[in-house]
Amino acid sequence: MRLAVLKDDLISNISHELKTPVATVKVAIEALQHMNPQQQQEKMTNYLGMAAQEISRLDLLVNKVMNSILLDNGKQVFQSEPIVLKNIIDEAILGMQMQVQQKGGVIQFLLGNVEGNIVGDSLHIKGVIFNLIENSLKYSNEQPQINIQLAEEKGKIIVTIADNGPGIPEAYTQKIFEKFFRVPSGNKHNIKGYGLGLYYAAQVMQQSGGSISVANNLTKGCTLHISISTSMKKTKILYVEDELNLGTIVTDSLEQKGFDVMLIKDGAKVMDTFNRFTPDLCVLDVMLPNIDGFELGRMINNRYPKLPIIFLTAKTQTQDVLTGFNSGATDYIRKPFSIEELVARIHNQLQLAGGANKSGETITIGKFVFHSNKYELQFENTIYKLSNREAEVLQVFCRNINNITDRKSLLLEVWGDDSFFHSRNLDVYIRKLREYFGIGNGVEIITLKGKGYQFVVNG
Repeated sequence: MRLAVLKDDLISNISHELKTPVATVKVAIEALQHMNPQQQQEKMTNYLGMAAQEISRLDLLVNKVMNSILLDNGKQVFQSEPIVLKNIIDEAILGMQMQVQQKGGVIQFLLGNVEGNIVGDSLHIKGVIFNLIENSLKYSNEQPQINIQLAEEKGKIIVTIADNGPGIPEAYTQKIFEKFFRVPSGNKHNIKGYGLGLYYAAQVMQQSGGSISVANNLTKGCTLHISISTSMKKTKILYVEDELNLGTIVTDSLEQKGFDVMLIKDGAKVMDTFNRFTPDLCVLDVMLPNIDGFELGRMINNRYPKLPIIFLTAKTQTQDVLTGFNSGATDYIRKPFSIEELVARIHNQLQLAGGANKSGETITIGKFVFHSNKYELQFENTIYKLSNREAEVLQVFCRNINNITDRKSLLLEVWGDDSFFHSRNLDVYIRKLREYFGIGNGVEIITLKGKGYQFVVNG
């Protein structure tokens, strides 16, 4: 029942948010068609500005919905690079300044001597800051007063955004980060929204190793807090290149993007490097002294078969590319190349490797075989195709065979939160898994009220 209400509320909100800007743009274009450019230039400029503002509003809605879907499906790519939060906040304030002025408000930014240097995905962190300022602006009174502070505390960067709005009823302060949730207001539509902005912010903070919370102020309004560690784990890259100038420039460029790079010039010294440096990915030239890159790729692949290897080489013939992939390459880049292309391919390989390491195994469950990389559950000659979420839930159970799996922990691992919405989804996936395993086949998912589940496997 509650799920149906949430769905209807979401459809109603998004329909309203889509129709309003479309209607505004349509009316503006119709009016512009009947205007005299010489006599009504100022009005035409205003109407074009209004239309552009509404298109931006549509773009924001589409981005929020798409980001939400990608985050839920685990397909959103998060890149790591050095970020100066002060610059991102300055940019967000500048971008929101017109909306603030239209409401007769003001934004104050207090930062002291803190720059806010972190490592993360600048696009998504910027999206979080924009969302939080927009949220404070929407819920403030007719003259918004928004105060932003940037501070550093115990190895963490703290950003607080306080407003002078009505605050949030205490019963809902823990719910506002749930997907689609909006503080109930009946049929009133005084404040536009669709319950995705704060959910998106919470998901980005979780992916970034940070946190987000809200608290009501003593007088009026509320304060949103985000906390991000200043020291995130860097991706380690083993880079083998004998050309000193190229190697130095690429190494510096990758380090500026937030990677930890070990540059080796001699192919014969690479394997010994693994004793003191454990890379997440290798970038190899082919024309190297003592040991060529193809032979080196085979050696690395034999010892570390799951380690991604990118060949970065001037050998561009089709046969060279085929030899590279037969030597253990997961990607092949021809010189000349751009740093942007290299970084994009590195992130893509890391994402693929992360998915493979997470779900690339075959697990025997009694009489069943779970091919997690194919999302297949096999029983004798019958193969059940699992959804992404069904496979993720089953993977958690497989790590706790015959033991208790805590329900909240399961929700947090698969969805990132234990909201009512995801809790109901979990019930559906549990029911489907029970149908696959059937009755009398030696596998049972037992619900333990108040605790979670016991995944019992006999034989």
